[in-house]
Amino acid sequence: MSHSLLSAGPSTHLKIVVVALAAAILLVAGAIAAHVNTSRGLARMQGPAPAVQAAKPVNYTGRSGTAIR
Repeated sequence: MSHSLLSAGPSTHLKIVVVALAAAILLVAGAIAAHVNTSRGLARMQGPAPAVQAAKPVNYTGRSGTAIR
């Protein structure tokens, strides 16, 4: 058993390439299966209610006590 990739045989390199290729295919297949079509999802989420508009911005400032620096 060789513990270095530099001194490994051709069959070891082939095994590494095959395992990496299989993992990449599984990853891509999982990503495609988990893909959510946003256009259909948003169409179902939108209701007949009007859009909510923001009110005027309000600033809250105040000082309670002394500031120690």
